[in-house]
Amino acid sequence: MSAQWSDAALKVGIALAAPLLLKWLERFGMPSDAVADTKCIALATFDNHYVRANPHDGRILFTDRLGDSEKFKVAKPKKPNAIRPSRRLRYGSRIALFAKSPERFVAADREHDWKLGARVRWADPAQGAVFTIVGENGGVFWPPLGLRYGDRFALRAANKKLVSFKNGSEGELVATAVNKPTQWEVFSFLSP
Repeated sequence: MSAQWSDAALKVGIALAAPLLLKWLERFGMPSDAVADTKCIALATFDNHYVRANPHDGRILFTDRLGDSEKFKVAKPKKPNAIRPSRRLRYGSRIALFAKSPERFVAADREHDWKLGARVRWADPAQGAVFTIVGENGGVFWPPLGLRYGDRFALRAANKKLVSFKNGSEGELVATAVNKPTQWEVFSFLSP
């Protein structure tokens, strides 16, 4: 009987300690390859292309080289320019992407068939500049300790559709894909 009580007490202890341990790891145990807001990142596609902000007109395209136009800063949408400790990104995180060249936020433009462009000055959800990170299977819950460089994900735009690089003309990214992500909607973070 005492073995049953000790097993039950252990299970209760683990259930109570797990959230606290997770919070502690999140606060103090951020691995060096964890992707966090305020970090400079690059976005890669499944076929070794990179997401690029055209510095002349702000169109979001994909290209086969990695340079300054392929670097973005990840920001939280509420206060994108506020200085605060970085927080790791997970599936379900709402983010804004700030293009280094041109210096604008990326947004899905409803007036232009939801094509992505780096044309917005503020990370405003009303202007389509906020995206939600979702998993390859469409989920938003795993991994609990955050995304790492190389992890695969999709971006859900304000119109509740996934960002895709298959249906865009001239290599543009558009927010038109629905349901579960396919290879055309999956990206991964790279450290540029």
